[in-house]
Amino acid sequence: MRSSIALLSCALACGHSVADSGRSLIPAYIAARRMQTAQRIACGGAFTVDRAPWFWAGLSFIPTDGVLDALEEALLAGDATLDANTARVCVDKVGSAAPCWGPSAAGFVPVVECEQAVSGRKPDGASCRSGQECAAGTCGGTTCPGTCSAGARAGQSCGFGHPCASGYECGPTTGVCVALKKCASDSGCAANEICAIGYCRTAGGALGDACQISHPEPGQADGCGRDLYCDGQFVGSTGTCRPRVAAGETCGVNPFIGSIGVTRECAGHMVCAGFAMDSTGRVTQTGHCAAPGDVGDACQIDHDFSSGYAYGDCLLDLMCDSSTHLCHRLPGVGERCHLGRCDMGSECGADDVCVRAPSDGESCPSQQGGPLRPDFAPCLNPNSYCSTVCKDATAACLP
Repeated sequence: MRSSIALLSCALACGHSVADSGRSLIPAYIAARRMQTAQRIACGGAFTVDRAPWFWAGLSFIPTDGVLDALEEALLAGDATLDANTARVCVDKVGSAAPCWGPSAAGFVPVVECEQAVSGRKPDGASCRSGQECAAGTCGGTTCPGTCSAGARAGQSCGFGHPCASGYECGPTTGVCVALKKCASDSGCAANEICAIGYCRTAGGALGDACQISHPEPGQADGCGRDLYCDGQFVGSTGTCRPRVAAGETCGVNPFIGSIGVTRECAGHMVCAGFAMDSTGRVTQTGHCAAPGDVGDACQIDHDFSSGYAYGDCLLDLMCDSSTHLCHRLPGVGERCHLGRCDMGSECGADDVCVRAPSDGESCPSQQGGPLRPDFAPCLNPNSYCSTVCKDATAACLP
């Protein structure tokens, strides 16, 4: 993530060198919001929010975000206003974000000032792409653009096209909004809660309780509480809540792990280094819990996805150089592929040379990568998915 922070430096400098007003800070503020998107991806991928299984060193580019594009347009048009002091706090905190991996790291922690800096001005019924454009704070509807509305509150019905107001969450089984408490870490929540995406959420089962690996609420990937993981073997399977594994201890011991079996096994924000499974998801080698190495850090094990899924001890978008035993960046466009891998802006071509990954609107490979592979979405824009052509997933509206 060091490179990502460096990319923001120009925008930060420009934002602080202009006149002291909210409008003059818009470029730096939007750059910081885009950087938060990159940091969230770097801290575990787009499919996870907290307690993530694998981490990226940071992107060599800032990802496209259609919702932020619309927010920038709204700020420039005067449909939303930016508080200068709060925006500066957002910019500074994003630019100085600490790494999200390691035994005691907090993982991805959203900067609450980033959303607090914006006040929407669009009235109820106006067209919107995100709730931050709206005076009431919520953008609803089943199509995009959506419509500004007040949003449902505690006890009111919610669901697709009918979001809850800010500070509330739609219960996955009840279909009604529940109030949430803001937090920065688990310590700010009750004993039976965890902090995920800035709010306290029910933590799940206790040690020894039954659990099930499913498609969960953010931060509750396996239905178990703090410092616990579910030892179920695959999505939909049941298991038991067990203590998460400490640094240096063995992980990945289940005979059939599936695609997410070790995603919560290691304590803190560590990975299961040396863990390997075949193309069916069957474990072929156990690993040990470790903090993944950044560029220049020492390493011993390389990632190898040429015939299965073998995970090393560097961050996921890096390689372990066999001669120096240091973590290096993957090759880019025009360079020779490394074990079939290239950096996140390119992909391995037919002649074993890295070529630029397709942009939005360009045709893309129909076959995507396997579980926990860095090339899971074979598009230049990490927010995009492949559907014959690369399509930006953020084109949808957000509450």
